[in-house]
Amino acid sequence: MKKTQNSIKWRPAGAAFALAFTASIACAETPKFTVVEKGITFDSAEVDRMKPAPISYAPALEKVMPGVVTVRATSTVEQAAMNPMQEELYKRMFPGMPLDRAPRQQGGMGSGVIITPNGYILTNDHVAGKADEVKIELSDGRVFDAEIVAADSKTDVALLKIEAQGLTAVPIGDSAQVKVGDRVIAVGNPLGLDQTATLGMVSALGRDDLGITGGGYENFIQTDASINRGNSGGALVDVDGRLVGINTAIQSNMGGGNIGIGFAIPSNMALNIVQRLLDDGGEIKRGFLGVMLRELSEREAKAQGLDRAGAVLVNQVGPDTPASEAGFKAGDIIVGYQGKDVASMARLRLDISNTAPGKDVEFSVM
Repeated sequence: MKKTQNSIKWRPAGAAFALAFTASIACAETPKFTVVEKGITFDSAEVDRMKPAPISYAPALEKVMPGVVTVRATSTVEQAAMNPMQEELYKRMFPGMPLDRAPRQQGGMGSGVIITPNGYILTNDHVAGKADEVKIELSDGRVFDAEIVAADSKTDVALLKIEAQGLTAVPIGDSAQVKVGDRVIAVGNPLGLDQTATLGMVSALGRDDLGITGGGYENFIQTDASINRGNSGGALVDVDGRLVGINTAIQSNMGGGNIGIGFAIPSNMALNIVQRLLDDGGEIKRGFLGVMLRELSEREAKAQGLDRAGAVLVNQVGPDTPASEAGFKAGDIIVGYQGKDVASMARLRLDISNTAPGKDVEFSVM
């Protein structure tokens, strides 16, 4: 389970009139997944918000539990070299004993979500994406060797495949319909306790700049459903048992335990990455604009007459890039993208990365 100690950053307010620019990239819409030839089909379902909360969540979990698996990954880890002082101390403490710097085998455990009856499993890249060997244990105790079909470290998504048929797949929900305050259930294998379910609510949406993906692309659902080590890659589902997120990380104290702040990759984002990994042969082709950006400070936003958060300043425009061809200049302020207000620099960067190179999109620019 990954942890982040970073504090949450609040954005200043701002807004404005704008001009329309066009650049050669495109925004991904809410995905529809129909990769039938690869054995994967997805059907997003809207959440009915008028139904009262259930007395028991057992009916939802009966649909989910068989589709959540234990992922055991083994990796080869190179040992770090000693500095001269450490090496000299070692020789004094263990005279005549040679240094053993041979690579070591390291094991780890996480969770995964079955997304098709023929054995495709969604999990985190940090759980299994770089492993030498991966084994999957189903809820009924059966164990399978897994193939790593594709993985993307920048979004922390990995797709595995086992040779099995007739599996119970977790129903797919539409994470775009999730709202703050919705009840959600985290299902996985925390601390080795397989088939564990914990109840909570959606605490926030669109969390980014947390450092979880190490400079990658983040747009997390925040939840207070209890998530601990081993939950990574497991399911975050709604009260009807539909997948709305992949549990990924926690913000924790020094002890590493749950303090009610967990993060999950939205299901739409995770499955969009899966689709692109399959379509692009295991490597995602991301949109590129060619600019250096930064968010406006509150004082700068007010000076520009902005009354909402999220506007992004263009610091630099690279030569021979889509941005330079579209007419972007240093000092431009991007306030809209594809007809929507820019929420933050991180979200704009994510939207651009989610596009296919060569497509046209529209920016609103001051």
